[in-house]
Amino acid sequence: MKIQTPSISVFRRGGPKGVFYAQVNRTTPFSLSTRDAKEAEHWKQGKLAEMRRTMLGISHHYPTQSVALNFEEAWTAYESLRSVQKKAAKTRVGERLAYNNFTAWCIGRGQTLFMSVTPGLIKEYRRHLQSRPKRSGALLDETTVNDYIRDAGVVWKYLTAEEIYDGENPFKSVPKLAVSEKPSKARDWEEVKLVVEEAKKHGKDIFLVFALGMYLGIRRSEILRARWEHIDWDADTITIYKTKPRVMTYKVNLYDEIRDALKAHQEGTGYIVKPGHSMPDEDLAYRWEYRSQMRTVFKKVNVEREADKKIASFSTNQLRHTLITRLRGIGWELKDIAAFVCQSEMSVTEKYGKAGPDIRRETLVINVNKRE
Repeated sequence: MKIQTPSISVFRRGGPKGVFYAQVNRTTPFSLSTRDAKEAEHWKQGKLAEMRRTMLGISHHYPTQSVALNFEEAWTAYESLRSVQKKAAKTRVGERLAYNNFTAWCIGRGQTLFMSVTPGLIKEYRRHLQSRPKRSGALLDETTVNDYIRDAGVVWKYLTAEEIYDGENPFKSVPKLAVSEKPSKARDWEEVKLVVEEAKKHGKDIFLVFALGMYLGIRRSEILRARWEHIDWDADTITIYKTKPRVMTYKVNLYDEIRDALKAHQEGTGYIVKPGHSMPDEDLAYRWEYRSQMRTVFKKVNVEREADKKIASFSTNQLRHTLITRLRGIGWELKDIAAFVCQSEMSVTEKYGKAGPDIRRETLVINVNKRE
C-alpha cells in the first residue's frame, strides 16, 4: 500500500513575537493562536501522528490500558506502517519469523496481549534462546541472540514511535548481550579435501560448489553466477560477478587445483553450477538448492569415522574463511589476499584470516604459484 507522507509547515507571522500559523499539505495557512514555539511544535507532531493514522486506516490510538491489543493486531498495524520503510524482502521475512517465534513463546506462557510484554519477559526469552541448541548442536552466539531480539522488537519500536501505541517500548530497556570474540570459522584443510573428494561421487554441481569455494574463496551468490564463458583458458583467469557491497566484476587467477577441476567438467556455455530458479523480485539472484546435497556429503564422509573424529558440516562462507586463513599462513600480505578474494574492507580480510587454535600451520600449504 502506497502512503503519501503528510506535510505540515509551521511558521510565525508578525515578527519574532508574532503568532504561529500552520499549512497542512500545502493548503491555505491557518492560525494556531499561540506565540509559544514549543506549543506550536507539539501541535505539529500531534497532527502528523493523527494524519498518519488516518492514512493507514487506523482511527484511534491503542492506549496501554483501555484496548486489549493482541499480537496479530499489532503486527497488522506494523505491516501498514512498514510500507513506508525501505526494507529488503529478506529483512522483512526475518522480522516476521523472529516476531512469530517470540509471540508464540509468550502465548505459551499465558501472555497473549501486546501490552503484557515486559523487559523481564524479554530477558527470560533471551535466556531461552541462549540455551536452545541449533541443529548442529552448538548454542546460539551472542550476536545471533541480539539479532533475534532486535527483529522481534521492531513492532514495539515502530508502533510507539508513530504514537499508534501509547505504551513504552519494553525492548528499549533491555541491553544487548556483550559479544565475545568469535572463534575462527576456518576449517582444517585436510578435512576440507576429504569432503571435496566425497562430493565428486555425488555429481558435478555439488563437487564444483565445494571446489570453487575451496580454491577461489568466492561467495555463494558468485558461485551461482559463474559461467563457462567467463573463463579465459589461455590467460588462466575467471571473471567473477560480485554483488557485495555493490555490483562489480573482478578477475581471479586459476591455479592448478581449480583449473584441473574445472577442465574435467568443461562445457562451452551456460552456468558452471546449476543456479536453480530465479527469485521473482530479485535481479540475478538464485535460490540455493544445495543444502540437502551438502548434508548428504557430510553424512557419507563420516560413515567410517570414529565419533570424536567426525567432520562437522561447514558452509561455502567457511570455505572462504579457510582459504584466507591458509593464504595468511603461507605469508601472503593482507592487501594481496584482499585483492585475490575481492574483499573491499581490509579489516574484514584480517578478521576472516585470523587463525584459531585448531588451525595448524602445516595444514596451510597450497600451490598458489601463478601459471606461467
